[in-house]
Amino acid sequence: MKKLCLALMALCFCVSAKQSPNILLIMVDDTGRGFYNTYGSQENLTPQLSRFAQEAVVFNNCESTPICTPSRVKIMTGQHTFANYTQFGRLDKGSLTFAHLLKEQGYRTGVFGKWQLSSDKGSVEDFGFDEHCLHNYLEDKSLGKSRFWEPTLTVNDELKKYPEKAYGPDIINQHLLEFISQKSDKPFLAYYPMVLAHFPFVPTPDSRNLECRDWDSNFRDMVAYTDKLVGKVIDHLKAQGQYDNTLIIFTADNGTYPGLMNTLRNGEQVYGGKSMGNKRDSNWVPLIARLGAQSTGVCDRLVDFTDMLPTLAESAKMDVPAKYDNHGVSFLGDLQGRETIKSYQLAFYPSVSMRIDNASLYVRDKDYKFYPDNYLIDLENDPEELNPIYPHEDNKKTAEVRSKLKLALEKSLLKFPKLKDKWSSIRQAFKGKYIGGWDSDEVKFHKKVRMSQDVTAFVKNKSPRFEIFHRRGYAMAQVDNVRLLKNGKEVARDKHISQSAMAIFDRSPGADYVYFNLKNKCIFDLSFDHYEEVEYTLHYDVLILPVEEYKAVIDIPLGMFLKSEKHKKIENKEGTVLYRSSGAIRVMD
Repeated sequence: MKKLCLALMALCFCVSAKQSPNILLIMVDDTGRGFYNTYGSQENLTPQLSRFAQEAVVFNNCESTPICTPSRVKIMTGQHTFANYTQFGRLDKGSLTFAHLLKEQGYRTGVFGKWQLSSDKGSVEDFGFDEHCLHNYLEDKSLGKSRFWEPTLTVNDELKKYPEKAYGPDIINQHLLEFISQKSDKPFLAYYPMVLAHFPFVPTPDSRNLECRDWDSNFRDMVAYTDKLVGKVIDHLKAQGQYDNTLIIFTADNGTYPGLMNTLRNGEQVYGGKSMGNKRDSNWVPLIARLGAQSTGVCDRLVDFTDMLPTLAESAKMDVPAKYDNHGVSFLGDLQGRETIKSYQLAFYPSVSMRIDNASLYVRDKDYKFYPDNYLIDLENDPEELNPIYPHEDNKKTAEVRSKLKLALEKSLLKFPKLKDKWSSIRQAFKGKYIGGWDSDEVKFHKKVRMSQDVTAFVKNKSPRFEIFHRRGYAMAQVDNVRLLKNGKEVARDKHISQSAMAIFDRSPGADYVYFNLKNKCIFDLSFDHYEEVEYTLHYDVLILPVEEYKAVIDIPLGMFLKSEKHKKIENKEGTVLYRSSGAIRVMD
């Protein structure tokens, strides 16, 4: 009798698993929304994804994090990064992932692409995956670290060096297709965190010129090849008769590499914003999803990467167990014609070294962001977040939005004590309140420009201090002649010259470039004799220099400022990497 019961339980389990759909989760690397036809690109780089989008639901409000590892941790665990992100390139041992969750439901699991979560042998299996073909997992320096041509990849814990003419994305894609094709009574989870289109920007097998070193041209070829490989997987599912029984999700880990630009059909220029804090071009990513022919169209629901795990769970007909401590809300209903609601969204970016103007924490609805310093950002009219709206500038609508989102943030801080502690620590380390700045339309290279900012609401005593610095773009900002005017008359001047820049370092031959926001004496003391509650204006002069020039003049010790000879030198001219500059002003606490 006992054996019969066990047999029946096993049969029921297999039937339940078999009834659940397959899952294909695709996450491209370093390619923001602006390069996809579906999201308005004027270039026809992604026809396969456009075809898929016509049969799927296109989400307009999906957010990742601004950089690689935090996004990978967040999407796999279903938790905000304050809970479990501890260091770049690592997911802590013992963390629970969506692979664990789906294995509990009888799925076979595989991951194919970029890992970047641990170099410990066996860790991929420990995190719930049965099979893998990965870059950025096991390493042997003698074999190199290429992910593209002549790649070094790990296949089921065996490190392999491939021939010179082998192309890594093709090899990874083939392993994925073979995994999908396996005969099994179990549904599959195929996680496809693609290596395209990460730096270095090199030609693809479809490029016209395999010797090309132009970043802009090569990146576009890489986006087109990404589209080709995604189309290949979708066509394979159709050939296998699995297309309508597979939950397919397409997204990206963060925005595009800084310096790259694309033009939308409406004429808007979209710049790469990877690693640039929680700005629109940094963490606003594509999301296209489908489960059978149940629903198509456009969805404006708020989504972030914590929502992926509960969506996969619901598709597998299971609840998320309490031990996963999931922070997200499933959006599966939106793929089935059932509207789901997420009234606000919390975002936290953990990297203090890359954080910009206190933008590590916010809550948002579809139209506005609210930051802990009590300012709003109008997302439609101020995507660069240059004009924070403080309470003294409120109209009836923004006052209501502020009240609602402020309450949502307070509830989040109460709900997540760990978030409250981390934010308090960051706030102690970085004083100041963001009040505005400049953008690339207001400054030109090699030309000193006089700027001004109304600071009446922020001058509360006779010793105000302001920090003024470059925050985005391959450039240096030199700021001087900073003055404070009281009712139009100068009452204080700080004569020192400040320099701040975005620098590029190459850590080792062939390594990725790293960004550092470097600031030197950027705080200006504007003390004056007698404080009155009148009108105050901050004036300053700013001069912008491009990357090739500022390394020779900047006073900040840069160490060895290197640029790999393996890649085309960045040039400030049309058709290559484009420069821009935006700045930030903070009033100091």
